[in-house]
Amino acid sequence: MSSPLYKAIFGLGLAAFALLFVVGIVQSLLRSGRVPSLVLDGFREVREAEQAGDWALASILRRKSAVVEAHAGSLARAAQAAVRAGRPELEIEALRPYLALAPRAADQRARLAQRLYEAGEVDEALWQLERAVRSGRSSRSGGSSGEDLQKLSVLVSLLEAEGHYERALPYHDQMAAQQPGSHALLARAGAAHAEHGDPARAIAHLRSALALDPAHAADHYWLARALARRGDAMPEAMGALDRALEIEPGLEAARALRAELAKPGAG
Repeated sequence: MSSPLYKAIFGLGLAAFALLFVVGIVQSLLRSGRVPSLVLDGFREVREAEQAGDWALASILRRKSAVVEAHAGSLARAAQAAVRAGRPELEIEALRPYLALAPRAADQRARLAQRLYEAGEVDEALWQLERAVRSGRSSRSGGSSGEDLQKLSVLVSLLEAEGHYERALPYHDQMAAQQPGSHALLARAGAAHAEHGDPARAIAHLRSALALDPAHAADHYWLARALARRGDAMPEAMGALDRALEIEPGLEAARALRAELAKPGAG
């Protein structure tokens, strides 16, 4: 084999390897939210056009992808500059179009939600944070991360602070499902359902919480609330209230509920 031909074949092989390596890096960065999703979508379009032999279309798509990436990068830098300058309104102006180009960038969307909430734009802030939670979950096929759980916790707190208790219930369930060994998350989800949601789901969460740690009077109280709402387990509800008062005799909510359930005709 002649030296020039050997060099050409070697060069093509090296280029192919480099291309595969770059694709792997881009996909990894995309999963972390650091590369706009439209860039990778554009890369797929280029590859499909090349596989179909449409080199003219591939060239056009390659240029479009480069423009998208450059524009998204400029917007990201503008947002960072706004942070350094202490101008949250300019950060919002940069992040909104950035997220149009990078809709799966969960961390940046959560940042936008924070800024919007601080600016009093509550409805959009909650909507953006819900999208951030969904984006973070869908981009991780291997499960959730601590950052996902933190976003969920913030979202639940904000929804409840704004009085959207029922809207927060599915996110309580998600947190409990992500951390089934967490007494705090199970108890929090159970209490939320006991007051605003499904009594059966509340009972399941609270029994799981009490199996992990039975020494919390509040958990027994909320279990009693859920059992009373269900309406067919009054003796068990009274027993849960007795247990709550054994642990914390001064728990007035438990004492009041017990007195109410002891009335003739209650339940």
